[in-house]
Amino acid sequence: MGYCIYNKNTESDLRFDKEEHIIPAGLGGIHKLEKGSVSDEANEKFSKIETVALRNSIIAFNRMNFGPGKRGSLNVKKIKSPVMRVLKQEEYSIEFLLGFVFAGQSYIIPQIILDFNDEEGSDIR
Repeated sequence: MGYCIYNKNTESDLRFDKEEHIIPAGLGGIHKLEKGSVSDEANEKFSKIETVALRNSIIAFNRMNFGPGKRGSLNVKKIKSPVMRVLKQEEYSIEFLLGFVFAGQSYIIPQIILDFNDEEGSDIR
C-alpha cells in the first residue's frame, strides 16, 4: 500500500497505479516519483490544473513557439482546443484576423476577418 504525499494518508480507497512526474511532462519532465508516492486521485486532480496552466498562462508561450514536447504531437491537425487569439497578419497592417499559434507558426482562420478601422463602421467579411 502506498502513502500519498499530497493527501497525507494511505486510505484503502486510494489507488496507486500511476506514477507522478516530478516536473510535468508538458514542460518536458521525464523523471517520475516512485510508484506509490502519489495517489491516482491526486495525480488526476493536479493533471487538470497543469493542463489549464500549460495552455492559458505565460508558460503557454513556450509551448506555442516550440510545440508540446516529446510526448505531444507536432501535427497541427491533432490540436484539440487551440487558444484563439486576435492576430495581425503584417506589422503595419490595419487588418486583424482570428487564429492561433502553434509551434511558432500562426494559423489564421480565413473565413473570419475583423476590420475595426472601416470608415463606415466595422465590417465582418
